[in-house]
Amino acid sequence: RLIPRSVKHLRASRFAYEQFFAQGLHLTRQRNGILIYVSVAERFVEILADKGINDRVERGYWDEIVNRFILEVREERIADGFISAIESCGEVLAQHFPHTADDIDELPNHLVEIR
Repeated sequence: RLIPRSVKHLRASRFAYEQFFAQGLHLTRQRNGILIYVSVAERFVEILADKGINDRVERGYWDEIVNRFILEVREERIADGFISAIESCGEVLAQHFPHTADDIDELPNHLVEIR
């Protein structure tokens, strides 16, 4: 069955938003949760960030991370793409939400694979 790429990407984006909420990324005290969503089947990558971090970061920053990820995947370096994306997200979080003595890790730091 042939499905247009735009429809596949729309579905994948919708699912990414659903996962952002299902994983509780919107529940952090400072509203700074980030989701790096990758759908291999749809060949789709999106970064979703909550209001607290989005208010401080230009949308283009997330697009740059996605574009670098895509380049790594095209070069068959998917692990490097993930590492680079995670590091870039961590850097911007550290810049705008520096670690304090009373910080608690509100979200698990792990990969969630959905099949």
